[in-house]
Amino acid sequence: MWALVENKTAQGISAWIGIVGAGFTVLTKLTPEWFGTLTWSQSLLLGLGLTVAAMFFTTASLALYRLFRPLPASLPVLPTLDHPPQAQTGLTLVDVEAAFDDRMKSLHQAISDVVGMFVERDEKVENMASLQSRALSKFEERADAIEADLATRKAEADNHHIRITELLTLLRKIIDDYQRMSAFEADTRVKLKALEESADKTRHSLHAIYTREILTKVASDIERDAAELYDGLHSGQVYDEERWNKWEEAHARWESALSVWVQNGHWFSFDVETRIYRIDDSLYSKKWSEKDTQFPESETLSRSEAVRRFKKFRIIHIQWRQVREDVDRGVIQVAYVGLSDKDVRQRPPKVQT
Repeated sequence: MWALVENKTAQGISAWIGIVGAGFTVLTKLTPEWFGTLTWSQSLLLGLGLTVAAMFFTTASLALYRLFRPLPASLPVLPTLDHPPQAQTGLTLVDVEAAFDDRMKSLHQAISDVVGMFVERDEKVENMASLQSRALSKFEERADAIEADLATRKAEADNHHIRITELLTLLRKIIDDYQRMSAFEADTRVKLKALEESADKTRHSLHAIYTREILTKVASDIERDAAELYDGLHSGQVYDEERWNKWEEAHARWESALSVWVQNGHWFSFDVETRIYRIDDSLYSKKWSEKDTQFPESETLSRSEAVRRFKKFRIIHIQWRQVREDVDRGVIQVAYVGLSDKDVRQRPPKVQT
């Protein structure tokens, strides 16, 4: 039997049978009408089984043929791995059958290993498919959860959008109301300002009318006292100390009345007080009709001092008359024209010719 296995002809037939079996395996996989529903592992297993069966049938046939034909007295010596050629003396039929059984066991073990490998691979493929199925299931569950969460968030976003829209509408209404209130407030302020201006003009007008009465009365007192201070000396009369004392009394009344007039009249013309009381020294030395001999001389008052007091009175009185015209004009404008006292104070005084 071992000789048949080691025979070149048997090996060649086995090789061709293996090639034909592999081709048959591919053909069965590529032909749907035959075994197209089988997997590659099943097709390979089928082809391998057919190949082993064909090899076993061929080997058995050759063994039976050699068994029943006449054999020589001694078999040729076949080399083995365990016994080198020089150590071998020959094989019996039992040895050949034992070697064949060992070879078949090895082949069966190899086939079992191949089948186990394909079965293990199928199990791995099934495990991978199971893992893939579980992963896909978890992915679908997660996708459903995400979709539900997105739906919830979308609903919340829609609610927020509705709320924001309502708030924007309310805000626009508030802005419109605020703008209307601002316009009303601005109009009210304009009207109040106009009323204030009208009230100020009325107040200034009443004040000017009242002041005009005061200024008229005080001006009458000033002119009366000035006549007493000026007429006697201007007519050439000579004043002794007693008469001069009376002049001083009248001068004090005149100064007091002039001070009251300035306090009330300075609202209605430009720089009233300065224009009345400021005296240019050159005015003292101009030509006067009054003579120095008309003024008294005593231990308490020198004649030059009396002359200077008279001239000062006369200069201030003349300047007051000039300013009085501007003040009376300002009073009329505030009382009846509608100007304010500030307006008339800023206007330049009338130039005296």
